[in-house]
Amino acid sequence: MKKTVILTLAMVLTAAAQANAAKIDFVKQIQPILKDACYECHGAKKKKGGLRVDTKEYAFEEDYMIVPGKPDESELYTRVILPADHDDIMPPKGDPLPKKQQDLLKQWILEGANWPDGLKPEVAEKKAEGPMDGLTTIKPKPAEAAAIAELGKLGVSVRPVAKDLLWKTANLRSLDLKDVKAALGHLSKVETMTELNLASRELTDGDLKNIASLKNMTRLHLERNKISDAGLAHIKGMTHLHYLNLYGTQVSDKGLANLHGMKNLKKLYLWQTKVSDGGLAALKKALPGVEITMGWKPAPVAKKEEPKKAEAKKPAPKKEAAKPAAKKKGEGKGKKKAEQKKK
Repeated sequence: MKKTVILTLAMVLTAAAQANAAKIDFVKQIQPILKDACYECHGAKKKKGGLRVDTKEYAFEEDYMIVPGKPDESELYTRVILPADHDDIMPPKGDPLPKKQQDLLKQWILEGANWPDGLKPEVAEKKAEGPMDGLTTIKPKPAEAAAIAELGKLGVSVRPVAKDLLWKTANLRSLDLKDVKAALGHLSKVETMTELNLASRELTDGDLKNIASLKNMTRLHLERNKISDAGLAHIKGMTHLHYLNLYGTQVSDKGLANLHGMKNLKKLYLWQTKVSDGGLAALKKALPGVEITMGWKPAPVAKKEEPKKAEAKKPAPKKEAAKPAAKKKGEGKGKKKAEQKKK
């Protein structure tokens, strides 16, 4: 009997110890998740939608945000498990919360959402924004899937920029395409396209009209095409662009005015275009954060001054030999007569 009681007591104590050990530690396991995923938009510096989750007082201010014991009724949990392309998913930028972190939030709420009193809110670390961080998640339309299938038939591969990401990339640069215009028509329906390489496709200004609807572009190659200022007017609305290559095009100062609204632009290539130093200065004033590459320009070679040749010295004029003095008339005859007298 005693052995049974002791064994039962030991089992109860072990179970209690395990239960206590398994409980979620808010400071070590939950607060870091909130800091990385939520504080940037719902913290002391920014209170998006009037919501803050950086302190206990603010986090429990709205009864729908955290419902102790009921994760399925707590928006802090239900919003992070939505599909990646859902309009209401949290966090709205970057990758969805990993499954392990989702489960930690769920378990923490199930256990009563214990949040120790007196904790000071940690300041969220400012993350460096990537090209796609500013994009708003969209739900692809059925026409997009059909367009991608048609592009596949033409030999154009449209794929995600990274595993499990919504945004797409395509490279037409080196493909043996017989109908580029047809490909551009299908590309115009791929709203999730964010990286596109159209270099060296002999595109004209009118061709760019087909991609004007791609507002989520972050990287665009247009180098070595027959496009000019009029073509840039069609991509004016691509305000999420971080990279734009216009090398070897006919773009001039006038066309650069279409880029002044691209505040996210970080790299721009203008080598072998018609852009002048004045147009470049105006663009840098409008977009001070952009890095512009104009290609290599040889430094002007200074003209070497040839040493002046020393003037050849003129030879001194030759002195003429003194002419013998002319004999006076009769002087010769006088000498002869004198000689004859001596004889």
